[in-house]
Amino acid sequence: MAQPYTVITGASGGIGLALAQTYAQNKHPLILIARNQENLTQASNRIQNAFEVDVKTIAIDLTAPGATVELYSQLAELNLPVNQFINNAGFGLYGSFHQIPLSEHLKLLDLNTRVLTDLSYRFIPLLLQFPDSRLVNVASTASFFPGPMMSTYYASKAYVLSLSEALAEEYRTTHLAVCALCPGPTKTGFQSRASMARSRLMHGNFMTPEQVAHAAYPAIQHGDPVIIPGVMNRLASWFPRFLPRTFVTRLIAGAQEPT
Repeated sequence: MAQPYTVITGASGGIGLALAQTYAQNKHPLILIARNQENLTQASNRIQNAFEVDVKTIAIDLTAPGATVELYSQLAELNLPVNQFINNAGFGLYGSFHQIPLSEHLKLLDLNTRVLTDLSYRFIPLLLQFPDSRLVNVASTASFFPGPMMSTYYASKAYVLSLSEALAEEYRTTHLAVCALCPGPTKTGFQSRASMARSRLMHGNFMTPEQVAHAAYPAIQHGDPVIIPGVMNRLASWFPRFLPRTFVTRLIAGAQEPT
């Protein structure tokens, strides 16, 4: 049988691209998914030239009506074995809840939660056909907190973490490991997309996407249900367990204040 492929959504930049490079370095053939074909082609060419692995690309906007069905159909047409699926596509929004257009809130929730759930549902039966298969849902350290000024983003990532932990237990006795990858703030285009330049949080020291991917890869292969790259990020994720909820919410509000 041919070497199984790893599918990565949101793979043209940031953590998705860094994961693609790390997987390619470890000789996984790839199927990369993103909206922009030009960016995908550039990423694919760089990865193939650097690591000599096969890379396929599919350009699709996963928030478009019927996009998940179309993606599943295109992957079926490729007729390639897939044993790892990484749900990385997502975005954030920054600002007062009522000042962000409702359509943007709903688009965020659609991509970060509905699309992720849809693709998980469609691909779990395929992943179960392979030994040591992996479903990776990219959450965030935001999953552990309420998030004033980024309320729907934090809430969406809490959903991703909760869903992934539940699925990890459901499939614990199978060959499929479900992992929630929870990076902290990372130097990517995410901040620009979320219009976060004014946030006090943006003045901290971030991990790079490459550091996140390098730390995440062995934990994914080990099948860890929750993966938090970075010592400080792991410590931060414990705070809500010991502090009053109102205090934690105000702490995050302070970190997200406009400067």
